[in-house]
Amino acid sequence: MEEQFARVAEVAGLPHVRLGVVPDVQLRGVGLGHVALHGFTLVDEAAVTVETFTREIGLTDEREVRAYAEVFTQVERAAVFGESARGLVEQAAADVRRTLKAIH
Repeated sequence: MEEQFARVAEVAGLPHVRLGVVPDVQLRGVGLGHVALHGFTLVDEAAVTVETFTREIGLTDEREVRAYAEVFTQVERAAVFGESARGLVEQAAADVRRTLKAIH
């Protein structure tokens, strides 16, 4: 897992990448404490690919796409960027290291 955190930090430093990290407390603060634990990709606000635990679902219905666009906007507003985001990634990596050390 340490390698994954290192890779995230590396990619975040690329000029064309904007890494946002949403602290858990921020999700609750914008009323998104119950966001489903699945990912989605918003494609030019014309389509959404929803990645569930068992499959991908493509959505093109305007209302459904708009709903995901609104969720994305709320999550983006709750995110921190730049050095704050890097700090949270580094903190998470340190937490994992401490946990692994404690159980081994």
